Amino acid sequence: MPRKILTVCILLPLLLMECKWKAPCKSMHWEVGQWVLYDVNGKEVKYAIVGSYDSYFWLEKSSVQNGEHLIIKVLTSPGSNDIKKFIVKRFNESPIEFVFDRFPFENPLLEGDAEIVSKEKFSLSGRELHAVHLKQKGADIWFSNEIPIFGILKYENGGERILLKDYGFKGAESEIAEVPKGSIYLNEL
Repeated sequence: MPRKILTVCILLPLLLMECKWKAPCKSMHWEVGQWVLYDVNGKEVKYAIVGSYDSYFWLEKSSVQNGEHLIIKVLTSPGSNDIKKFIVKRFNESPIEFVFDRFPFENPLLEGDAEIVSKEKFSLSGRELHAVHLKQKGADIWFSNEIPIFGILKYENGGERILLKDYGFKGAESEIAEVPKGSIYLNEL
């Protein structure tokens, strides 16, 4: 279960957010309180920076899956898949914490160049956003340095679709109030 949760819920945005392409995008600056709300294949998903520890930040993802509220909180550094811990909380269950020595996934999207398709303007809730439309490995990705956390305005790849609904730079708080009752230490999944 931990590998499936990481792959489906956390990895796609983490893989997309590293701006190592030879393209006009810069690394995102994270601050506690930032949040983004996406439509991911017809389901609402919220990501928020809800805390920090040394040079790491707590990135929290909240969604409803199969009728259950699922919250995943990840201790990571901005612009990488360097994950130290993650906490999973489902519906009314107690949170479970997983701790890593090394996060065992590589980022295949960052290999190779992305083609710059165009520079575009989008309107969202009365705000005008400037984005760069990139194409890589069959995926279309619109990045904007004006959007916190991932900078992703829109993503399309086959049947996968992510569309920004709203965002903010302050006010995000953790939805996990309880402290995990223990940790599971994983050297490798």
